Amino acid sequence: MHLALPDGTVVTGRVRVIAPSVEVANRHGRIVVDLPYDAGTRAGMFAQGQFELSQAMVMALPQSVIEVRDGTSYVIRILPATRVTLGRRLGDRIEVLTGLQVGERIVASGATFLAKGDPVRVVGAAMLLAQAIRAPGAN
Repeated sequence: MHLALPDGTVVTGRVRVIAPSVEVANRHGRIVVDLPYDAGTRAGMFAQGQFELSQAMVMALPQSVIEVRDGTSYVIRILPATRVTLGRRLGDRIEVLTGLQVGERIVASGATFLAKGDPVRVVGAAMLLAQAIRAPGAN
């Protein structure tokens, strides 16, 4: 559990107790977290927390490279476009569950304007490789 204090300091704690129910009216629940003694926290202090449930290696791409046509998601490769199944989003990244292998070359920008058979010239950042990243919340 990571807790961001008002001064910007981030403190790591350990979940000790999770209440067995959530209030229906406001969807609030109670969680008790053990924090280090010298964390700089005080009783009654407001802070923002983030729980890391688990981590796993997943393939993720910038959301900007996903092309949606008729409700179906595609990634434009240097080879023909390939249909992909998407998963979770984290920031500007989106998980690719199926349809692409780590290391494949894909079009990073301008894919909307490409048609099948168009010649492609790779220029610097206009092409990127599909990469595996460690993502929180994965099973």
